[in-house]
This record gives sequence, C-alpha cells and structure tokens, in this order.
Amino acid sequence: MRFKNGDFVCYEYEDEMLGNHIRVHRLLGKSDDVLEIKNGTLYLNDVNIDENLELKHFYILEPNEYQNLLAKKLIEKKDMALQTANKVHVLLIDKIVELNGLSSKIKLEPKDKTDKFIAEVYNENWNKDNFGPLKVPEGKCFVIGDNRYNSEDSRYIGLINESDIVGTVMKK
Repeated sequence: MRFKNGDFVCYEYEDEMLGNHIRVHRLLGKSDDVLEIKNGTLYLNDVNIDENLELKHFYILEPNEYQNLLAKKLIEKKDMALQTANKVHVLLIDKIVELNGLSSKIKLEPKDKTDKFIAEVYNENWNKDNFGPLKVPEGKCFVIGDNRYNSEDSRYIGLINESDIVGTVMKK
C-alpha cells in the first residue's frame, strides 16, 4: 500500500443518504495493525498516536474557565456547543486545553457504556472513547477523524477496503 499511517486519505464510500461519494479521514490502521482507543487516546501497535496530533474533543468547563479562554482569544464563541447555568460544553483543540491546565475537563464515554451503533458494526461492547483492541485484517484499513467527538469514521462505518482509497490530501 502506498499510503502510510497518519496520511489523510480520500476514499470512495456509499450510503443511502449521499449515494456514492468521496470521504476524507486520517488513516490510522493498515493490515495487521492493532489499534485501541483507551479513554479517548488512540494507540496503534501499543504506541500513543494522538500525542503529536491536533485533535478536538468536547470539554465541560466552568463559565469562568470558558470566559478566560475567550479573553485570551484562544477560542471563539462559535466553539461553544451548549451552556447551562453552571457548565459550558465546548469543542476544543486538545493543545489549548493542555496549555491552560484543563485536561481533566474532557468529556469521555465511560468504558462500560456501549455505543449501540458501534456494537452493530463490530458486535462488541465498545464506544467512541474506549474501542478495541482490533486487529486490522488483510486488505482493510481503519480511518478516523481528528474531530473525535463528531466523526462518522471506521468506529461507526466499519473498516474500509484498501482498494477504495483513491488518494491522499496534500498541503502546499
């Protein structure tokens, strides 16, 4: 395979809503690779793949923590998803959270909570934040989005065929 783990790949996909179309996700699992997501962190062949990526997750902040990020111009109001009387649910780049000491505020699905859509695809009691271990079979690939909270990727659609990959996304 001419594509390597970490590449953004374009692949053919067909579903009822959009028909045949092209999708783009990060390739993070090729034939014989073993992947596992533990508490929101992806491990590929027992190596933390996420630590050098710019990923987005949902965080639950106190209103003053959210206001502080706004004041520092690290985020914009459009990043907020939901605000209650005493909490703000916001989609953030993990590095911003880490630099501001808010890493413990991540919103993760507990290991014992099964996602029914993932269970339908893999027949396992996994969820988006606690997934696998899964060994990728010959001729298949695992793709995942960098917006881990909101990505219809291999966790939900299953493994893709290696032959369905049509190219990579290149940046000038």
